[in-house]
Parts: sequence; C-alpha cells; structure tokens
Amino acid sequence: LRINAENRLGSNPATFNPAQLTLDGGTLQTVTSFAIDDSNRGITLGANGGTISVNNGVILNLQKPMTGSGTFTKSGGGILLTTTSNNFSGATFISDGTLALSGFAALSATPTIDVAASSTLNVAGVAGFVIGNSQTLSGLGTINGTAQINGTVSPTGDAGRLSFNHDLLLRGAALVDLNKAGAALTNDVLAVNGSLSLGGILFVTTSGDALSAGDNFQLFSAGSISNSFASITLPPLASPLLWDISSLAVDGIIRVAAPQAPLIFQPVLSGTNLLISLQGQSGVTYILQSTPSLVAPMT
Repeated sequence: LRINAENRLGSNPATFNPAQLTLDGGTLQTVTSFAIDDSNRGITLGANGGTISVNNGVILNLQKPMTGSGTFTKSGGGILLTTTSNNFSGATFISDGTLALSGFAALSATPTIDVAASSTLNVAGVAGFVIGNSQTLSGLGTINGTAQINGTVSPTGDAGRLSFNHDLLLRGAALVDLNKAGAALTNDVLAVNGSLSLGGILFVTTSGDALSAGDNFQLFSAGSISNSFASITLPPLASPLLWDISSLAVDGIIRVAAPQAPLIFQPVLSGTNLLISLQGQSGVTYILQSTPSLVAPMT
C-alpha cells in the first residue's frame, strides 16, 4: 500500500480500533512526510509481520503504538519517528534508513532489535534507552544516543562492527567472535564514539585457524573506557598459550601470549624463615618446588 497522507487509510474510526491498520505480510510505503495520529486508529502486526517503508528524504511521524505478535521491519532510506510505547512481541529489523524514538517511545516487548549496515536506530530523543534483560541488540549499523545494555549486544556476521555515536553502558552480556585465516585476524567490534562503561559478562568465541602468541584483537574502541566486566569467558588456547587481558579496560584489546619466566627477587632470611618473592604473569600458575638437601643433583 503506497500512500501520501493519513486519510488514504480511511477516516478516523468513531471508536478506538487497535487493528484499523493491520500489516500481515504486507508493506505500507510513504512517499511524503506526514503523521499518523488519528486518535482511534490502531496499528497491528499480524503473524506474518509487517513492513513500513519510508522513502528517501521523507519523515513518517507515527504517533500511535504498534501492537500484535508479528515482526516489524523498517525499510526505505527515510525516517520513521515513533513517539509512543510500542508493545508488539515480534523481532524488529531496521533494514534501511532510520528508526527514531522520541518522547515516551519504547520497544520494550520486542525480543530482538537488528540494525543493518548503513541503517540507524536513533534513541537520542528518549531519556535512558535500555535494552532489557531478555532483549538482544545486534547488527552492523549505528545507534545514535546513549544506550544501556541490560540484555545482550552482539555485532552480526564475521568481523561485525556495531557503532554507537554516544555513550554505551554494558550491564548484560557482550558477545564477540574472533577469526583467524592464515595471517589474517578479524573480529567483532563495538565502536563507541563517547564513553564506554564496562560491566556484566564478556563472552568471546573463536573460529578458523588456531591462534598463536602475538595475535591480538581490539574488541572495543571508545573515547574512554571505565569499570570492568564482572566475568569474562574466553575460548581455550593450545598449551602453554594464555590470554592477556591486562589492557582490555584501557584500549579494548585482548592478546594471545606465551608464558614468561617469573622475575625472582633476592631471597631474604628472616629469623629461621627464608622469604622468596617473585613477580609473575597474570593467568600463569607457578609451582614452587622444595628439596630437603642442597646437594647438587647427580648427573
């Protein structure tokens, strides 16, 4: 259905009809800028889902909430602006252009918000945008406005890059994947133009060739990084390699390292006790062996 004004959808119903506009496998395309704001016109997404396509250079101001069980797709290079709390329970796909939230707008019932490459989710117009505990934010696009992740955030595909133009607070789970193909190293990235506050869980997976000492991956880029993860799950490495995460909260980089011999300081005799101290490497287990005799071993 291709329209240039709300009255193309029919007159405002006499009483509220939540399904006056039902998208059930179809697409509503808007070719000029206008608002859908009739007080009794409801919008329902059927089981087959629905798409709203907004032409380039066009703004559709959607002032009525979307309900229903279907998925929702925003397509077209224009802007779809929603100003109310939407409670449809299907997944959300932003395949092109911008989906903008303003005022009291929310997407709290959708389990997944996927922002495709070259597409934008603009949440700068709402206060305290949060991805809830049971929600996932994914994709390769851009999020405008500060976001807090209480659920899951995960770039999509190999070497996916999900960008945040303001601040990002991680409080749920961040999922990233690493890949090695020969000498080529790639990985998912959360790129933050503002400040990044770490927290929650970091879960890292790997694919491709076996990793080796010296391999490094920048998982995060940000204007500044603060705090730390509550827990970090990293893929196993071939012995004796280990993960070096010492600079993760500084530059967002994790490294594959080989264990180094500890730096052993001058022993100190304190009464009848011999005190031995050393400086070791994080993640390495050292074993102190003793002997009842200082006689040199036989060869």
